[in-house]
Amino acid sequence: MDRSDADVVSTNVDELGGAVRGAVLAPGSEGFAEAVRGHNPAVAHRPDLVVRAADAGDVAATIEYARRHRLRVVAQSSGHGPARLVRGGVLLLTGALGRIEVDTQARTARVGAGARWGELVGACGAHGLAPLGMASVASVGVAGYLLGGGMGPLGRREGFGADHVVAMDVVDADGRVRRVDEQHDPELFWALRGGRLAPVIITAFELGLQPAPEIFTATLTYARADAARGLSAYAEWQRDLPEHTGSVATLFRFPDLPMLPERIRGQRFLQVDVLGADAPAGRSALERLVAAGPPATVDERVTDPAGWMQAQPPVPSAPTWNRGTLLRSLEPDVVDAVLATAGLETDAPWNIVELRPLGGALGRPPEVPNAVGGRSEGFLLGVVAAAQDGPGHLPARHEDLLARLEPWVLPGVNVNFYGLADPSRPLRDTWPPETYERLRAVAAERDPDGLFPGVADD
Repeated sequence: MDRSDADVVSTNVDELGGAVRGAVLAPGSEGFAEAVRGHNPAVAHRPDLVVRAADAGDVAATIEYARRHRLRVVAQSSGHGPARLVRGGVLLLTGALGRIEVDTQARTARVGAGARWGELVGACGAHGLAPLGMASVASVGVAGYLLGGGMGPLGRREGFGADHVVAMDVVDADGRVRRVDEQHDPELFWALRGGRLAPVIITAFELGLQPAPEIFTATLTYARADAARGLSAYAEWQRDLPEHTGSVATLFRFPDLPMLPERIRGQRFLQVDVLGADAPAGRSALERLVAAGPPATVDERVTDPAGWMQAQPPVPSAPTWNRGTLLRSLEPDVVDAVLATAGLETDAPWNIVELRPLGGALGRPPEVPNAVGGRSEGFLLGVVAAAQDGPGHLPARHEDLLARLEPWVLPGVNVNFYGLADPSRPLRDTWPPETYERLRAVAAERDPDGLFPGVADD
């Protein structure tokens, strides 16, 4: 689909502004720069127009306008994890669609596409409930998380967040408001849960809830000199973890910057986080890990999902570049390769190197099939680096890391951990080929004119 020149679009702001309740912004207008700046400032969107939707009616009106003017439409809620840069067209911000309604009898929640996980977990916690497949960070948007799959701290126990989506309210390419679930357009329902780049705009989700479980959580830190020993002990320890206990090991390399807390400024260390829904079993597992190699510090507590999420430090808004990769195992040779290429004693550029065991419910098909990619019994390796001046040498350094790990790299990875797509790493690589082709077929049928950039653009 062709798009109009930005100058022409700017002259039509009044037309769209008269059809929607929310603000319509053109390049150069007050608020435009802030609107296109997502959580990651390294992602610089350049749309022709921005619409801050006030409700589902604004979404429908924006789609109708875009069709008339041959513009493409991309929706964004929190901007935490955009899959692609927006170039031209309309950036539709759904952050104001944040209403949350909890049905305690049905144990479901109706959640607007602009809600964030901290808001949702808090609203459910007030009724003694918790979302299944919840995220780890309060500021992450519910919409992007679920559309990509959603891998949270209790994933080994509960699976992906998308596995627990009951229904969605959407606006399609013709501007029609519809409900999509297992009985109403099941093929689209399959694609929206994990397909990430949807051929519709989602305005609300209906999610399954559970009685809020008791959460056991522990954080262990290992000094720089002990990080290699600590990571090796962790790799051995996690092999026997039950499904109800999750964990992640992270190598941190913080720059010496004044905006960072003094305790971590300029520091390098290993941190291991343990979280589970069975406190006695979690405490027993923690004791085994501590005995395998004493850490510098141990902090443990028992809480509920809302209390745990409130205690998580906020993720700062900073320009970063990230990539995720699936690994077959975390055997000693893999640990050695990670330490040799990305460890704290190397000149690697990574501020964060994360190793997360998957398996359990993250490796099994869900009760209602969906398009989530990256289901695996293996491990997720994620790297994050500062990118104030753009990616620069970071892609090449990442390729060096993958070359060292090549014997253990698995195909695919969950799209939410893939990083920003580029020509060398198209999004199609995140799904098995048969899933990708099925997603393309759904997009071609529901959005034949390509109004919404999607998997067909790879």
